[in-house]
Amino acid sequence: MLEVIPAIIAHSYEELDQKLKAVESFVEKVQVDIMDGKFVADTTIGLEEIEKINTNLQIQAHLMVMKPEKILNYWVSSPVISELIFHIEAADHHIYKIIDMCLGKGRKVGIAINPGTETIKLYPTIGKIDFVQFMTVYPGKYGSDFVESVLGKISAFHSQYPNVKIIVDGAMHVETARKAVAAGASAIVAGSHIFAEGRDISEAIEELKSSA
Repeated sequence: MLEVIPAIIAHSYEELDQKLKAVESFVEKVQVDIMDGKFVADTTIGLEEIEKINTNLQIQAHLMVMKPEKILNYWVSSPVISELIFHIEAADHHIYKIIDMCLGKGRKVGIAINPGTETIKLYPTIGKIDFVQFMTVYPGKYGSDFVESVLGKISAFHSQYPNVKIIVDGAMHVETARKAVAAGASAIVAGSHIFAEGRDISEAIEELKSSA
């Protein structure tokens, strides 16, 4: 069955705690989006708030920040974080330094890639990272438009590297999740579909899991 990872955008500890409690009975892992107001326009909570939580969920930190290498030591040293994701567009020439810092601390590491970035930039990192996260929206907020053209990139990448885990993040609902899986995804990240006001969270997650 398709792995569904809820995406959490939180602007306070209270919002983070509420969303974690809402999903923790239905999944094993969540992805917390960390935004610095530079790489994307929004700003969110940071590690200080995450370290206050009491949960059995695995925490992926999706670092939507400029120059992630400057703050990475802070994140990889936290026992709360099991996986880190950084954007290839934000890393400049520090990609391998970032990967080595994560792996050296026993953390899984993935690279996120935006819709407009060529996948060839990922190729030298294959074999060093644990997964690739394809963004099917331009990141920074819930509810952005799905970028259909990324599906072709996912399919081509999956054909070339069939053993690399692919996560797809952005505008994931039943139909787009089905398309992502057909292109090669083994996991999806969903936010607005799960946390929409009035939505039955358990039902929303099961819909996505069954979409493949």
